[in-house]
Amino acid sequence: MALPSVVHGYVLPSHYVIKKAQALLDKSRGLQVGFLGRAWTAEKRQSINVGERWLFGPKTQVDVTDSHGRTATWNMNRTSSGELSLLPPPAVLFAISGLFGGASLSQHLAGLGILASPRRLQLLDGEVAISMGAETDQLNLPQAWFDQETFQPVRLIFRSDKSLYDLRMTDWSSPRTRGLFPRRLEIRRDGRPLRELSVSTLRHPKGPR
Repeated sequence: MALPSVVHGYVLPSHYVIKKAQALLDKSRGLQVGFLGRAWTAEKRQSINVGERWLFGPKTQVDVTDSHGRTATWNMNRTSSGELSLLPPPAVLFAISGLFGGASLSQHLAGLGILASPRRLQLLDGEVAISMGAETDQLNLPQAWFDQETFQPVRLIFRSDKSLYDLRMTDWSSPRTRGLFPRRLEIRRDGRPLRELSVSTLRHPKGPR
C-alpha cells in the first residue's frame, strides 16, 4: 500500500527553515564536486554516460565530458564553450549553482519563483520534509523541500521556458559527502529524466576529501 504524501503536525516558520538551511549551504561554498552518471540531451532520446565537475563559489564553473571524449564548459559569467548540448539547461545550471555557490538562499528561491508560503509537511522517500511554495500535491508549481530534521534541501521544483524542472537531492549522509552535499542528484524536465548523477569525488577548500 502506498504511503500518504502528506504528514500532519507543526510546521516550522519559513524564515527559520531558510536560516538553518542557509547555514548548512554556506559550508558548501568552494566545494569541488565530481559526478558520474547519465544524461539525456536534446539530440538523443537515449542516455549517455557523462562525468561532470562542479566548482562552487562566486564564479561557479561546470565541466562536462562524455564517454566519447567530447567536452563542454560553463561558468557564472554566462560563457560556454565546447559541445554545448552536453551541458544541463541554463535553468538547471542557475538552480544548482545558486543553491551551493554561496548566494542568499531566500533571494535564490525568489529568483526561482518559490514563495515562502504556504508550508506543508510531506514525505519524500519515506522521510518527512517541509515543503514551501505550494499547496499539498500541487507538484506543477514552484516549491522547495527541506528535510525536517537537518534542514538540508532535498527537492526543488521550478519553471523556466515553459518547462517544469524537478531536482531531487538525496543521500546527504553518505560517507563520501559527509553532509556537505547530496550523494545523488536526479533532475527531470516535464516528467522525463534529464540527469542522474552520483558524487564520485568531493574536495573542500580546507582540505581533500
